[in-house]
Amino acid sequence: MNKLIHIDEERKQFKLDGGSASYIMKVLDSGRLYHLYFGRQLPDDDYSFLVDTAPHSSIEAIEEEGSWVSENCMRMEYPVFGRADKKETALEIQFPDGSNVLTLRYKSYKTYEGTLGIEGLPAAYSIEKGDSETLEILLSDDDAAIDVYLYYTVWRDISVICRHAKIVNKGESPVKIKRALSAVLDLPDRDYIMTTNCGAWASERRIERHELFSGVQGIYSRRGNSSHAHNPFIVLQKKNTDENSGDAYGAVLCYSGSYEMFCDTDPYGMTRLTAGINHDCFEWILDSGESFETPEAELAFSHEGLNGLSQNFHTLMRDHICRGKYKNERRPVLLNTWEGCYFNFNEDTIENIANSAKELGIELLVVDDGWFGHRNGDNSSLGDWYPNSEKLPGGVESLGKKVHAQGLKFGIWFEPEMISPDSDLYRAHPEWTLCVKGKPISQGRNQYVLDMSRQDVQDYLYDCIAETINKGGIDYIKWDYNRNFAEVGSELLPPERQGEVSHRFILGLYSLLERLNKDFPDVLFESCSGGGGRFDAGMLYYMPQTWASDDTDAIKRLEIQYGTSIVYPMSCMSAHISVVPNHQTGRSVAFKTRKDVAFTGSFGFELDPTKLSESDRREAKEATEEYIASGDLFVNGTYYRIANPKDDGYGAWMFLSKDGNTARVTYATIDHSIEGPVPRLRIPGLDDKAKYRDEERGRTYSGAYLKYAGLLTDIPGDRGTVVYNLKKVKE
Repeated sequence: MNKLIHIDEERKQFKLDGGSASYIMKVLDSGRLYHLYFGRQLPDDDYSFLVDTAPHSSIEAIEEEGSWVSENCMRMEYPVFGRADKKETALEIQFPDGSNVLTLRYKSYKTYEGTLGIEGLPAAYSIEKGDSETLEILLSDDDAAIDVYLYYTVWRDISVICRHAKIVNKGESPVKIKRALSAVLDLPDRDYIMTTNCGAWASERRIERHELFSGVQGIYSRRGNSSHAHNPFIVLQKKNTDENSGDAYGAVLCYSGSYEMFCDTDPYGMTRLTAGINHDCFEWILDSGESFETPEAELAFSHEGLNGLSQNFHTLMRDHICRGKYKNERRPVLLNTWEGCYFNFNEDTIENIANSAKELGIELLVVDDGWFGHRNGDNSSLGDWYPNSEKLPGGVESLGKKVHAQGLKFGIWFEPEMISPDSDLYRAHPEWTLCVKGKPISQGRNQYVLDMSRQDVQDYLYDCIAETINKGGIDYIKWDYNRNFAEVGSELLPPERQGEVSHRFILGLYSLLERLNKDFPDVLFESCSGGGGRFDAGMLYYMPQTWASDDTDAIKRLEIQYGTSIVYPMSCMSAHISVVPNHQTGRSVAFKTRKDVAFTGSFGFELDPTKLSESDRREAKEATEEYIASGDLFVNGTYYRIANPKDDGYGAWMFLSKDGNTARVTYATIDHSIEGPVPRLRIPGLDDKAKYRDEERGRTYSGAYLKYAGLLTDIPGDRGTVVYNLKKVKE
């Protein structure tokens, strides 16, 4: 088996080959670690000629005596603050004398088979021998007594490099880390279109694209979570790149808290992409002998367009970040009670819904908000995780038995990280909230945020959740999170460590989730944050699916799901059929359209089945049967975007089975015009020389025809869908 890491010790050159990409670095004579190349795979060679030694400007600070080369004009692997590099830097440390001058020089390297993991943080993991290798590079400042270990994991079949850093204080005195990013990627030009997203509650992950300009541009969150506003990814694509051809780079941060991702284009035409914890929300005191590890960043490259880039990320997320029994399995078809009942239900209501759901072939019933404390609205009881005796006189134990008696799995809603001012928990432990002493606490959705950095808070939540799981025989938990941070402080930490609270909160959350995953491996966890406010790789490590948005309108979901697909596999995205008129938009859409759009993710229903018409019940039962029959295609198939609903005015996408023998193409109209041309869907990913049969329509096409001439679609009318199930014809 070929090695993935190639080291030329004489030239001090490191070359990582994974998938179809190479990542190349070199140690300069000065000891600095220089970035040479990231792109299409190259053969082994001497790539020293890629070192740019042009002086660029005589006014730049020169650190190396006798040289005209400034670090500010160089492509660095892990640039530091305080010296000549004036672009966005990866590391800033304040020393006891108040200075922040740091110079990192190469010391040594090690290689490892597989992955190493990151203590207390999610990270991509190896699943079989030989699928990955990891390079460790040690940089040091001996005068400052600081070591920095850089980690690079390269994958045999995926064009992704996973990066993080570990900072070690070897000195006798504490130092303060003011910025510690996960990765920097210095590119030699600026001819890129940057793709990010913007969003808000019920309107997440809408794609934005613009050409890079001089200066700093990017995305960030100071909200304590990855947020509805921007998802932690950036894509840089060449201007001639489309979905299926051309070069594209992507960066994703495997972290669920406040973050920053920036592109800094300098006067010399270079682009620096940075990713890591938001330094505005972060400080960390590093005592003598201690270390600090950053979250993992994933850097991907594709020369096969945006679909190729997405598929690299999809494989990494699905196979090497998601964990547990469900990661490669079809998830149970579920029914969630929220839009069907909101807070208005009791044990009889749920039992009737379970009876009706069973008749439709639904496999899992989820009781949403309102089952605990004295909660009949969003103004009380968060933290009081015991059953509401008026609604559930027999508790979750009785309800669980009744649901299981129908042959259904049983799920329940929690919002563990939050606390209501009107709750027994808050009255007993007001000190358990995030707060700043002497300052008023802001409410959001009538609730405060618990201080997850505290072990006593984590232990309390574990005990409540574990007891509910055991008593109710819980098979599924929807884990919600419905407000952002405001006053970020902890009563347990001293004043000088208050800058650590935001990151310690995330570490506490991950610790609790790791404990629950370990003790309850058969429970399916779904992440939710007022919909898709915390849809990130960090949460997928603990919960293999996320509620993509509280907006369940099928037409609005076209754009949301398109944006989600840039990075995240569709099996990780929950998508449900809801009633019409839709509760968020008031729009009415045909049942078939709602079904076909919901089939793009992990499928379910968001309604009261006892109130469906006979025709809708019939279609719901057929939808459940169809999804169950095709489940593996939706989970493990390769996903292709064919049309952008925002730019093209319609949506189109495809799932292609792993063996290439089955393709499911969906076309969805938004506002069909009789004057406009009927779209031709050019179907990527097919075998040019093969034949594909559409049994439903009695047509056979060549792969070349479908790829290059395009499939002339049927016309479903406004807000309609057409599905083509294509089977490769055996020779």
